[in-house]
Amino acid sequence: MAAEWAPITQGESTVREVDTSSIVQKGAVATFVARHTFADKEDYIVGRREVKFLQIVTRANCDSRTMAQLATEAYDKNMGLIGKQQIQLPQDNPVLQGSIDESVLNFICATGRPLQKQP
Repeated sequence: MAAEWAPITQGESTVREVDTSSIVQKGAVATFVARHTFADKEDYIVGRREVKFLQIVTRANCDSRTMAQLATEAYDKNMGLIGKQQIQLPQDNPVLQGSIDESVLNFICATGRPLQKQP
């Protein structure tokens, strides 16, 4: 299934995109894939390589207003995979008011309802 990226921006340098085709919701809980783009090449480094894109598999709870990272993949500017991580014990953290995470949560909760069917 092809990604359908919807940009969610905050300020001039923070850009997060949500793959709308990845949203799967059951009740108040949704999982989805987001991609964070780093404007400054030194914002995020894995090993000695500069990360341009961080793809994040996330769980969101629309009722409790929390999000948890389930997995991440780091890519360079040419979309070469630098590293990946499966989060063993994902923590559901409240989103901060006014943050990019709050904007993403608002988008997911508005977009994800009604229930998206799994393929």
